[in-house]
Amino acid sequence: SNTARFLANADFSQGEAAPADWKLSGDSKNLKLLRDTKDFSSAPSSLRLESTSGGKGSAQSGLFRSMPS
Repeated sequence: SNTARFLANADFSQGEAAPADWKLSGDSKNLKLLRDTKDFSSAPSSLRLESTSGGKGSAQSGLFRSMPS
């Protein structure tokens, strides 16, 4: 896809529980970044943000792709 040419691991096919080359930054202690292999728009997976605080509190975060060195 065209997106894959601009973003590393744009289809979230690489990684285990979390997608490879993606990370959260900022105040993300209440969030978990996950690969979702059951609910996606296009295979094999999608990105899922999950609250680790049981839906209480708040988190302020940015989503970034790791850049190769």
